[in-house]
Amino acid sequence: SLEKVSAETTDSTNTKSADSTDGKYNGVPLEEVVRTGKFQWINYQKRCGFIVQDKEFSNIGPVKAKSVYIQFKLFYPDMLYNIDDDDWSPSIDESRRVQFQVKKQKRRNDALIGFNVRYEGGDDIPMLHWTGALTLIKKSKAALGHHVYNMLSESPSAKDHEGEIAKKVKWAFDKYNGKMDWARKQTGHPSRATAGIKAKLGDEIYDLMTNIATVDNVERKADDAYFRCV
Repeated sequence: SLEKVSAETTDSTNTKSADSTDGKYNGVPLEEVVRTGKFQWINYQKRCGFIVQDKEFSNIGPVKAKSVYIQFKLFYPDMLYNIDDDDWSPSIDESRRVQFQVKKQKRRNDALIGFNVRYEGGDDIPMLHWTGALTLIKKSKAALGHHVYNMLSESPSAKDHEGEIAKKVKWAFDKYNGKMDWARKQTGHPSRATAGIKAKLGDEIYDLMTNIATVDNVERKADDAYFRCV
């Protein structure tokens, strides 16, 4: 984790750091500087908004900006991939202060866009509907399976490589399991997620039982419905 870089400039020796003409601030690359501020406004329908950064950060770097544009998908850029519209359900406390990092917008070199947005202190901001959390969990499980399968297919089977393979499998498991744990914590209302999963399972079982006379292997299909929902 990155330490928050202090923006205090108490004497003339810090002038260059505050201006950051060399692409760094107090020796830290500008995109790694963890800034602080508060939400200015949020458009939940368009999944974007603005943060007003604290005054101490508004004058560092080549782009001087009081407000920073944000998009929900960049709150967690390594996690929120291919999220459908119905999977978003942000639970944002707009009264809380936030911490974030910034970079130049691609289409506007005179404007900033924020990423890695958290509440000040590092608390996560829940962003997903329970269906979105399940989508990420399923994708992570599938990715883990593909990764391990490819690894075992390409690796030699000699015993002297078993230790190396075990380390790689453990690394892959930790990586994707971390994503799954993150997804589980993302739902702003866990009780609603549980209720939604039960309702979905109930719908599938109801449909199955309604057509039981024409369905083969009911027990297996009921098991399939259960595993799809959980």
